[in-house]
Amino acid sequence: MESQQPICCDGIVRKIESDHLMVEITVSSACGECRAKSICIPSEQKQELIEAQNPYGLDFVVGEVVTLNLQSSSGRKAVVLGYLLPFVVLLASFLITFLFTDKEWIPVLVSLGCTFLYFVVLYRFKKRMDEQFTFYVTKKI
Repeated sequence: MESQQPICCDGIVRKIESDHLMVEITVSSACGECRAKSICIPSEQKQELIEAQNPYGLDFVVGEVVTLNLQSSSGRKAVVLGYLLPFVVLLASFLITFLFTDKEWIPVLVSLGCTFLYFVVLYRFKKRMDEQFTFYVTKKI
């Protein structure tokens, strides 16, 4: 059985509120980590603020480098909800519609519409998903 190792990255504390922190992380494109990026295209990086919980009651200061954690099971769930299920909805709706029509453009429109509706429903449950995908912070070792 696979162990539940957390997914970690480093960030900088930007804001401290009662029981949670706002942590800034640097998000890089795939090229950002490549050794050949200097001869290819310039790397693309942007800063994002992530709201993280402080479950251990540790003392942090603004500007401190911390480790941002997310359980790997939550990461897998996010991949399923964000990539796998939309693909299944797209493919299933296309194939089912294709069986009942002789025009080729109708299954395309129906499958795109169903995928759009999937993401609308996913957005409507955003608050519930935010509770499931909780980041937490620990001191940088």
